Amino acid sequence: GPGTVGTCLGAIRQNLPLVIVNGSGQAADAIAYAYFMKHEPATRKCTMKGLQEIVAQFCKPDQVDSIVENILECVKIKEQITIFEVDFYGRHDQPLDVAILDAVFAWDEYLLETGEMKWIQETPDAVPAQKTAILKLKKEQRKARNLELALTWNRPDIGMRETAKFRILHNFQERMDEEDAITQSKSRMLKWALTHNRLEFVKLFLETMDK
Repeated sequence: GPGTVGTCLGAIRQNLPLVIVNGSGQAADAIAYAYFMKHEPATRKCTMKGLQEIVAQFCKPDQVDSIVENILECVKIKEQITIFEVDFYGRHDQPLDVAILDAVFAWDEYLLETGEMKWIQETPDAVPAQKTAILKLKKEQRKARNLELALTWNRPDIGMRETAKFRILHNFQERMDEEDAITQSKSRMLKWALTHNRLEFVKLFLETMDK
């Protein structure tokens, strides 16, 4: 109900991504409806009147306008919202944990592209070579974070997708003490997979090492 909308709005204002389970009723359906109305108008016939009617089902009449306003703020940035579709029988296209990870990945990339990277590119006193080096490092850090999340959640399928974007170090053990953050991250992941018996990830890492 209204409390859920408030919780979602609080998360949005704290720069956190949201996964909305469309079809679960009330606030979730209202947020999903508003998302489609704003970001997919060509494929969904959603109207402001329709949104107001959905909201009116779970709040008092004098609350409708304010809750609609809060919902519209929630869906302002497309990349911050992931809609998880569930049909009448509870069927869905992908597991919820995959949807959550994808939401984190999408929002992280958006923040990188519109925040850190944009700031770096617009810095007047940075020479082109410095900008290129910093941008490359930021992108590599993001890829490493994504792969670490997939490893922690034990999702080798997502790990395969993320690993395809960069290569794991060949001589990882010899370079464990290097100060390079990317080197340490890749080395740590392979060591962690070995010690925690994540065989699918160990295989994945071994198959994608630098030659």
